[in-house]
Amino acid sequence: MGINHHNTLEPRHGDVVRFEIEDSGLWFYCQVDEVLDDEGLLCTVVDAQSWPDLVLAKKVPGRQYRMSARDVLSIVRSSPRAS
Repeated sequence: MGINHHNTLEPRHGDVVRFEIEDSGLWFYCQVDEVLDDEGLLCTVVDAQSWPDLVLAKKVPGRQYRMSARDVLSIVRSSPRAS
């Protein structure tokens, strides 16, 4: 499957986003806690397609991780946007 490094998605605080578990074709989901200036995200793991594979990839549910916004596969739930 691979990661799309030409991503045009713009995750925002509160969104739930989907990432691939290191070239496995399996996914995990994070809630965006903070959008950083360098296309980075601080997000907390909230769900996974395969918990054992997630742990093998050294990711633990409920912990916050720094992730690249470019690696977001999709926004699965958007936070309410201010108008």
